[in-house]
Amino acid sequence: MNSESDMLEFAKKVTLKAGRHILKNLEKVHDVKFKNQGKKKEIVTNVDLESENIIISAIKKKYPTHSIWSEEREFEDNKSKYVWVIDPLDGTNNFNFGLSEFGVCVGLWKNNKPFIGVVNLPKTSELFWAKKGKGAFLNGKKIHVNNKKLEESLMLLDTNIIKHESLLKKTRKLINNSYKIRTIGACSVNLTHLARGTASTIIDLNKKPGDFGAGAIIITEAGGIITTMDKKPLSLKNNDIIATNKKVYNTVMKLLS
Repeated sequence: MNSESDMLEFAKKVTLKAGRHILKNLEKVHDVKFKNQGKKKEIVTNVDLESENIIISAIKKKYPTHSIWSEEREFEDNKSKYVWVIDPLDGTNNFNFGLSEFGVCVGLWKNNKPFIGVVNLPKTSELFWAKKGKGAFLNGKKIHVNNKKLEESLMLLDTNIIKHESLLKKTRKLINNSYKIRTIGACSVNLTHLARGTASTIIDLNKKPGDFGAGAIIITEAGGIITTMDKKPLSLKNNDIIATNKKVYNTVMKLLS
């Protein structure tokens, strides 16, 4: 029987394997399809699906009774207390346009709460991981969120905010009170920037479980806070996400209200 002590090492191994496959196939994207008839400008490539197959095949072999939520498949509900939450290539648009900001995300939720999370950023050879109660790490070195105030730190915003006037209006005070704003286009990459102390605030809208399933536990184990926009715990459905260091969370929520 596989123990919980093995699960983190398994997640790290399979995430790195998928990341290596993506790097080898940077110039081998031959099938790009739009999701939802292209209305949301979300795409999936053959490399997404190949990465997903690597991860899911490994999970089914080692943990056949576990449930699996993955970005490009329907939820496989085995009525287990363990749910693997996967985005095999987060930031597919970035990847497809030749940008470096994309990642492989493998999370494990236990009893509907984040338990283990691993994010690999293949282009920068960075592996982030965390396990509940054990801290957060980048390539073996412990990491922590920063302790900066809002007006002296970086905020990362979902690109949808920039494109919609109603959303911009809602976040105007927050934007005006922040030092600098950036948009990256990959939720997993955003969350790693918060965990390592690069940014102090992240707002990501309508994110799927695969986008935050691994990063959520990395944030909390790094000393940060991650919730929905209405201050509720994240769940395995689409969420509007706020993630911050502990110093600015209440200020951010007040400015958004």
